[in-house]
Amino acid sequence: MYRPADKDELAKTLVSADNFAKLRSYWIEMELMEETGFADFRASMDPDDPQKTYRKTRRFRAKPRLLELAQRFQITSNNITEHFERSHRHAKVIQVRATKDGSYLYPQCAKLLKPKGPRFEERRREVEALNVFLTQHQFSLSDKPMLRRIFSCGDRKGFDYNLGGRFYCASDDDWTQKPKSKRRSILIDGEPTCEVDVSASQLAILYALQGEVLNYDADPYQVSDLPREVVKGIVVAAIGRGELPKRWPRSFDNKFIDQHGYHPRDRYKLKQVVGNIAQKHPILNCLEPGNLDWAVLQYEEAECFLLAMQRLSQRFGVPFLPVHDSLIVKQRHQNIATSILEEVYNERLGFVPRVKSSSDINDQVTAIGLP
Repeated sequence: MYRPADKDELAKTLVSADNFAKLRSYWIEMELMEETGFADFRASMDPDDPQKTYRKTRRFRAKPRLLELAQRFQITSNNITEHFERSHRHAKVIQVRATKDGSYLYPQCAKLLKPKGPRFEERRREVEALNVFLTQHQFSLSDKPMLRRIFSCGDRKGFDYNLGGRFYCASDDDWTQKPKSKRRSILIDGEPTCEVDVSASQLAILYALQGEVLNYDADPYQVSDLPREVVKGIVVAAIGRGELPKRWPRSFDNKFIDQHGYHPRDRYKLKQVVGNIAQKHPILNCLEPGNLDWAVLQYEEAECFLLAMQRLSQRFGVPFLPVHDSLIVKQRHQNIATSILEEVYNERLGFVPRVKSSSDINDQVTAIGLP
């Protein structure tokens, strides 16, 4: 697991920075724990990447003496929750982050701001209401799910909780980080689930903000003979940068190479690829860093999902787990979740998105019936 350990982050927990510092000192002296120095890890796998960003972390490990002490009281990693209650009372369900180079991929790494005021309280109450609703249901996770909403670019002129705003996991068992194949095994109230996903969500929102509608008749990410993943990666990078990329995105890293056996640059010229994509989606030329970029599109998307979760919980009592542009719901609630997502996108943005699901069941629930 990973835990931010700076003073501001610890202030939101039951552990103060002073307590943590003393624990580290005493437990190491008592030979209960060992720690490493700080290790830097590059965010990019590309050794030629001129934008060298690093993530710094320290590692801790229990020593045999601590494990023996725990076992004396019959405390193990499997039953630890029976001995120690996890408290989320101090969790900040709303965070506002400053702007930090390309925080599209790492929004949580930007500087944490300390907002306050009526608008902050309003946004906080929205998330807390969703979290209260989730406590009424059972999830096959090791910790009770808790949502946090992270707004970005809080130092941008005109910021009014209208940039970024995605929902993240604030509890220990982060379902958003699980592979899609693992998320399929999540149960809600003991029932099997499916994932209801909005196709090409942010690209469709970009079209809508410019008064146009994305053509769903053909696959938005199918351009000439280019692999779909290459097209999608370029579109995502363009949205993240607020402009069409001039170099291959970081997303084409070792994972892509392992799956396909090559890097796109080995087979395609970036300029030609970008040109073909821009020809199919000229709307991408409307992107503008700091004005019409990922933060704006992400906010519009997050607002649609906020409305969808509010309606699912308040109208129908349907539980959910958000995963950015999708919702995990019970399989029998697949149709109602689809209807609600179509409804809120149409109301807010003026178009009905293509919504697909990981489940093939024939749900008989409709948007006008009770689940």
